[in-house]
Amino acid sequence: MRLLQKMKWAKNVLHKAFLISLLILITLTSTLTFLNREEYNPSLENNFTKNLKGSRTVRKSEQWIEDPFFNQTVDTPWFSTNGTEGDNSDINTAIEDNVAKFKVLGENRTIMAVSGTVNNSVNSMGWVKSQNGDFLLPDSSDITDQGCYVSHSWFDDENQFPSVHFMKNVTVPIDMSDYEIISASLDIVFNATVSSNVDTPNDGLTQFAIGDSVTTYCEISNILHNPPIYRVAENKSEHLGQNSPSLLFYGNSRLITVSDPDLIGALNSAFESDPEHSNFLLTLGVDIYSEDNTGGNDLDDFDSIFIKSCNLTFTCVRKIDHSTKVSWNQVTKKLYNNTQLVSAKLNFKYKMNQTWPSLAPLSELRILINNRIINEHIVKMVNINTTYESFSNEGVDITNLISEDDNISLSIELFIKDSFNYPIQNILFIDDVILNITYDDFLPDYATTLDLFINGEDITNNPIYEVALNKPLNISLIYKNATGNTINNATVLLIGSKIFDNMTQISPFSVYSKIINTSRDLTLGSNSLNIEVSFPDHQTITINPTILLRRNNINIISLSNSNIIISKPGRSLSVSVFLNNTDFNENITQAIISYESDIGSGLLTDDNDDGIYDLRIQDIPEGTFLITIKGSAGDQYLFNSLEITLIATSDPPLNLLPLIIILSSVAVGIIAGFSIYQLYYKYPPIIRKIRKILRKIEKNKSKISKADIKNRKDRIDDMIHSNRLNISPSSKNVEMIKESIINKKMNGGEKHE
Repeated sequence: MRLLQKMKWAKNVLHKAFLISLLILITLTSTLTFLNREEYNPSLENNFTKNLKGSRTVRKSEQWIEDPFFNQTVDTPWFSTNGTEGDNSDINTAIEDNVAKFKVLGENRTIMAVSGTVNNSVNSMGWVKSQNGDFLLPDSSDITDQGCYVSHSWFDDENQFPSVHFMKNVTVPIDMSDYEIISASLDIVFNATVSSNVDTPNDGLTQFAIGDSVTTYCEISNILHNPPIYRVAENKSEHLGQNSPSLLFYGNSRLITVSDPDLIGALNSAFESDPEHSNFLLTLGVDIYSEDNTGGNDLDDFDSIFIKSCNLTFTCVRKIDHSTKVSWNQVTKKLYNNTQLVSAKLNFKYKMNQTWPSLAPLSELRILINNRIINEHIVKMVNINTTYESFSNEGVDITNLISEDDNISLSIELFIKDSFNYPIQNILFIDDVILNITYDDFLPDYATTLDLFINGEDITNNPIYEVALNKPLNISLIYKNATGNTINNATVLLIGSKIFDNMTQISPFSVYSKIINTSRDLTLGSNSLNIEVSFPDHQTITINPTILLRRNNINIISLSNSNIIISKPGRSLSVSVFLNNTDFNENITQAIISYESDIGSGLLTDDNDDGIYDLRIQDIPEGTFLITIKGSAGDQYLFNSLEITLIATSDPPLNLLPLIIILSSVAVGIIAGFSIYQLYYKYPPIIRKIRKILRKIEKNKSKISKADIKNRKDRIDDMIHSNRLNISPSSKNVEMIKESIINKKMNGGEKHE
C-alpha cells in the first residue's frame, strides 16, 4: 500500500514539473520571437490608439476667421449658398465696400403693355385683323394710319351680324409669377358715323324689336384666345342713327372699362395660363347688328367705325416667397495637432439700410456651426436697426459645437419665413466676423511603439486570436521608444469582462506578460480585451485584442478506419468507435454517444469504460443505409458527427441460361446426327433403293406382290450355289467369294427387311 502511495506521489510531482517546464518553454519562445521581430510599421496604427497629448501644455488664443473684415474681393474665403426651397431670385449677395451684403430684391414696377394709335406704326406694332369665329366680316375692315376701320351696309335681307377682331400678342419683360399687380389702367378711344337709316328706339317705327346697333369692345385672354376670355371694356350704341334729334356721329369717345380688381384679375388669369407667365392676347372687336324694321326695303348704313388708340398700363410689386434661404459661409482650418480646445466664441456686427416691413414678422437672421443652428441666438429681422450692433454682447459660445478633428464650418444665414409683397430693395449688412479660439498646445511626448503576442504569435497587425477552452493563453507585449529600445517599468493594464490586472515585466527580457486561465477569465465566444500601456513623458498606447474562445473539438473515429460497411441481410452489425479530443490529443470517456438511421436509433455502449463505444444492430435488412453517430459530453466539447454507410446485399441467383443453351445445342446436334445416320448410313444402297420402291408402291397402291426377301444366310447360300454353276470351284474363286461376302457384311446391317 505504501509503495502504491509513493508511486502515486511521484507521478503527481513529475506531472507538475512537466507543466512548469512547459510554461517556461512557452515564455522563452515568446521572448525570443519578440527579440527577433522587425520594427513597427506606422501604417498599421489603426489597430490601436495613442494618447498624443503630452504632459506639458501652453494655453494660447487666436482669431480663427480668415478675412473677418471682408477686405478681399478676389480669392475671398467667403462664399454664399442658397437654399433648396422658396425663390432664390428674391435675394442676392455681394461683398462691396468691405462688408458682406444680403440684398432683398423688392421692386415696384410700372409696365405699359399697349400704347398709342392702333396703326402698326413703330410704337404700335403687332396688330393683326382676324375673323371672329363663324361671323361674317363687315363689308370693309382694315388697320389704317388712323386706327382700326370698319364700315358696312345692309340691304333688307335676313338679320346680319358682321364682326371683326384686331388682335395683338402682348409680352412683358418679367416673369409675372414673381410679381403682384396692384393697379391697372385701360384707355381705348373710338368714334363712329352712321346714316339716318340706322333704326333706333326713338325713330317711331312700328316694326321694331331692339333696333340696329354697333358694339365696340376689348378682351383679354391667353395667347391662344381660349376661354376664359375677359371683356374688360365695351361700348354698345343705342341711339346712334337717331333721326330726331339727329345723332349720326360719335366723336372720339372712350370705351367703358371694368373695375381695377376685375381688370387685374383678367391679367392675372392670362399670365397664369402662359407657360412663361409673360404673355397674353389683347383683342379689339367691332360687332354690327341690323334688323328688318320696315315692311318695305330697310337699308342700314354704318359709314365708319374707328378704334383710334389703346393704352394698357399696370403696376406690379415683387413677391418675396417664404422658405427662401441664403447664407454667407466660411470653412476654417482645423485645430492644430497636439492641441485641445478650451473655448470658442463667435461675434459679428449687422444692420439694415431700411427698416424691415412689419408684414414679415417671422423672417430671421441666424448662425449655424457645422450645419447646426444655434437656436438660443436667433434675431428677428423686424428687430434689426439701421445702425450697426453686435450679434452678442459677450460673443456666442460655440465650444461644444466644434470637433478637434474637423474644420469649423460657419454660416450666417438670412431665412425668409414670410410671403409678402415688397416694393423696395433692402440690404442686410454683415461685418467684423470674429471667432476667438482658446486652446491648450501640448508638447509632444516621446514616440512609442507596441508589439503584441499571444502564445508566441505576433497579432499586432490583426489583434484577433482563437483558442480552445482550457488551453493556456499567454499574452505578452514589448513597449519601445522611438529609438527601438525597450521601455522598462511601464504600467500595463489588462482589462476584460472578468479581468482587471497588471501585466508583469519578465526580466531581463523587458517583456510584459500575463497568463490567462481561459475557463475562468473568459467566456465562450468573443471576448474583447483592453490593454493600456503608459510611461511618463511617453505616448500612451491602447490596443484592443479580441479573444475567440471555443469549445474543444471532438472527433468520433471508427476503429476500423472505414466509413463503409458491406454485409449480408439477416446478419448482425457491430461498429466500434472512440472519441478523440483534437485540441489535447486525448481520448474522451463517459460521453453519451447515439446513432440515427433508417433501420433504427439508439445509444452506443462503453461496457469496459475504456472510451471505446460499441454499436450493435441485429438482423439487418437488405439495402443501403446511412448511420449517423453523434455525441455529447458537456458544454466544453463540440462533437463532430460520424457518418457510416451500410450496404447489405444477398448473393446473386445462379444463372442457368448458358447451361441450357449448351445442352440444347448438344441435343440438337445429337438429333441431327442420328437423323443423318438413319437417312444415309443405316442401310446399304440396295436396301435403301428397295425401301424407296416400297414407299412408292405404298403411295401409289400398286397391286404388286411383295418379293420374297430371304434372310442373309439364305442369300449367301444362293449366291454360293449360283457361283458354283458358273465358275469352277477353285480355291482362288472361293476366296474371292468370301471376300465379297465379307465386304457386303461389313457394309450392311445385321437385319434387313
